Order: sequence, then structure tokens, then C-alpha cells
Amino acid sequence: MLGCARGLLRAAQWSRAPTVLTQLFALPIAWSLWQSDRPAIAVPLGAVAVLALITVLSPPSTAWLIDDHDEDGDTPVNDTETAEPAAAPPPESPAPSDGASKTASTNSPPRTARTDPTSKGP
Repeated sequence: MLGCARGLLRAAQWSRAPTVLTQLFALPIAWSLWQSDRPAIAVPLGAVAVLALITVLSPPSTAWLIDDHDEDGDTPVNDTETAEPAAAPPPESPAPSDGASKTASTNSPPRTARTDPTSKGP
């Protein structure tokens, strides 16, 4: 548990799963202690387990564990700020005014029909 706590403090993503698993194991133990008339142990154990689960699975702690952090662990490094913007798509040619669709661009030479050498002529 101390290793998991240390991992959570250092924002290590691996530490979340063992922490959640440990707290899930603590809940049936607390229930068993409650049924065996040990409320002095069962109530604090159950309360700590529930609070730990809420804390570890809350959105702010999820965001903390997902963000990249610098070497000191103080400031998150935002990768989206340093990324270069995507290149703009090339401008499209204007649509034909007569409503006919063009398949070739206006700068390319006209296409010629291909003939199949195996086909027989008319």
C-alpha cells in the first residue's frame, strides 16, 4: 500500500489499479468484521476504503494521472500547446457554371480513351 501511495503522489499511472483493487478487497473485509460484531474496526476500514475509491476514481485525480508531468512533478506539460498546427487543405477549384461535373482538373491535359487490344471492333 505504501508503494501505491507513493506512486499516486508521483502521478504514476500504474498505481491506480492496485489501489482500487486493494480498496475493493477491503470492503468485504469490513463487511465481514461488521457481521462478526467488530464495528470499531469495520466502520473505519469501510469508511477509508469508500473514501479512497471515491478519491482515486474522481475526475480530477483521473486527469492528474493522465497528464504528463515534468521531472519535478510540479507542472503538467501540455503537449497540445507545442504541437504545430495542421496544414490547411489546398484550395478547391471553382465549380463549373453550366452544372456539368468535371472529373479532371482544368490544368491537366485532356484524357484519351483507352482501347482494349483484345476487344473486337464494330
